Amino acid sequence: MSDQPFTPIQDVGRQQLIDSLKQFETSVSSSLLKGIGDDAAVFRISDYLSGLLTTDSLVEGVHFDLVYTPFKHLGFKAVTAAVSDIYAMNGKPELVTVSVMLPNRISLEMLHELYSGMHSAAHFYGIDIAGGDVAPTLSNMIISMSAYGTAGSDRVCYRSGARIGDALCVSGDLGGAFAGLKLLMREKNVWKERGDDHFEPDLSGFSYVVGRQLVPHARKDLIESLEQAGITPGAMIDISQGLANEVMYLSRASGCGVRIFEAALPVAPYTRSAADELQDDVDQFALHGGEDYEMLFTLPENDVERFAGLFRDFVVIGKIVPPEDGILMQTADGEMHEISLPG
Repeated sequence: MSDQPFTPIQDVGRQQLIDSLKQFETSVSSSLLKGIGDDAAVFRISDYLSGLLTTDSLVEGVHFDLVYTPFKHLGFKAVTAAVSDIYAMNGKPELVTVSVMLPNRISLEMLHELYSGMHSAAHFYGIDIAGGDVAPTLSNMIISMSAYGTAGSDRVCYRSGARIGDALCVSGDLGGAFAGLKLLMREKNVWKERGDDHFEPDLSGFSYVVGRQLVPHARKDLIESLEQAGITPGAMIDISQGLANEVMYLSRASGCGVRIFEAALPVAPYTRSAADELQDDVDQFALHGGEDYEMLFTLPENDVERFAGLFRDFVVIGKIVPPEDGILMQTADGEMHEISLPG
């Protein structure tokens, strides 16, 4: 038996895994301004312009299920996931490259549908698909997207810029994507139990949350409005892994505490209806659901009202506090609870 230590990857949390890999980060090029630890790497193009580069992967059986995910929707979602990281840096995406690992059960027609969805997303975000790679695999399908973008050097937004007293803001609404996923999984289980190839899923009345799961849209409009207003958030991160996770990442990077007000969490009526249908806690959807691709960002208090006059689709859900105050959520009845991650 080898004396070498063996730590199963599944026993290591995502953030701990990323932290462990930082020891291998290089600093050969003086143009690299930010490597591991944010939504995208940042590098110098000129005194006035920074480049942004990010990679995002979707793995069948982990991030998507082809039983209920149309290939065209999957292609759109893959592009959204990549460009959302560029927007999270307050940047403008310009192009993506695509690498797809394909098992033999995927046909040419399916691949064309996948790329059709990517093509639609490219038009929506105003970007180019600039090539990539296609390779075979003996296991599940994998899609890897790299996105490149730019931002003014004085407008790049990191996770580390939150300041005590800042308002903590969220765009759009939360929990809808997870509600949609739960409904799709429920209907898949019913289909498997019945063994009926002609089974029709019962998703009537839930098109909003199913759409949030299958065809999410990154917040291009928020970034454009921030630029129009001449406002740069102190810190920003996209909500792909759930609000609680992203709050912790932002808090850790900025060295601050966070106070969230439960009553302020933005949840759409359609998401509440879905949670009622599933007999589940909608606040847990909002806190831990993920894949909403909304933005979590901080603004100085005097910028909040000014920005609200231009852009209405955001709410203040809390504030930045000293680090010794921790990461707490205040319930509607005034009680304080520490925000923790499930599992």
